[in-house]
Amino acid sequence: MGDLGPGGLGVGGAAGAIPSSRPFNPNLPWGDGFNVAATNTVNISMTHDASNWTSTVGFSTHSVKNSFPLGNKNFNQAILAIELTGVSWDFGELVWENVTMVMNTTQTAWCTRNNEHNTDEIRAPENYNSATKYTSTGGKTTVSGGEVTCTIDKVVMQGPAKSSNAEFEIL
Repeated sequence: MGDLGPGGLGVGGAAGAIPSSRPFNPNLPWGDGFNVAATNTVNISMTHDASNWTSTVGFSTHSVKNSFPLGNKNFNQAILAIELTGVSWDFGELVWENVTMVMNTTQTAWCTRNNEHNTDEIRAPENYNSATKYTSTGGKTTVSGGEVTCTIDKVVMQGPAKSSNAEFEIL
C-alpha cells in the first residue's frame, strides 16, 4: 500500500486520521469503517455460496466481513475505488500490489487482450468516467483446474483527475 501520510485508508468510506484506540468506525455502512495505516497490507476477498456473496477485508489480526444476498448473481468486474466524503485527497498515492482475481472459467479474454505482436497482455483497467490519475504495470494469467487466475503486478492511484473521488474498474 502507498504512503497515505499521517492518515490512513478507510475501506468503504473514509480516509483520514485514525484514532489509535479505535481502528473501526461502526457508523459507516459498508466495511464497518475498516481503517488501516499507511504501512499495512490489506487483503480483500470475495466468496459466494447459493445465498450470499461475502467480502472479507483484513490486515494483521483485524478483519471485517459483510454479506450481500446476491448468491445467485455473477460478478463481472472488480472495482478498486476511493470515495471521499467531505474531505480532499491529500494523502498521496494509493498502491495496490499483486491484484489477483480468480474466475471459474478457462477463457482468458476477460483478463488479457491480443496486442500488435499477436501475444496476450493484461488488459488495462477501465478508468471509470476518467476519474483517476493512475498507472498499471505488469501482470499474467494462468489456467489451472478450470479456473483462470489474473494477476496485475501493481496499480498506483495517484489521485482524482477531476473531482474528490477516484474510481475505476479492473476489467
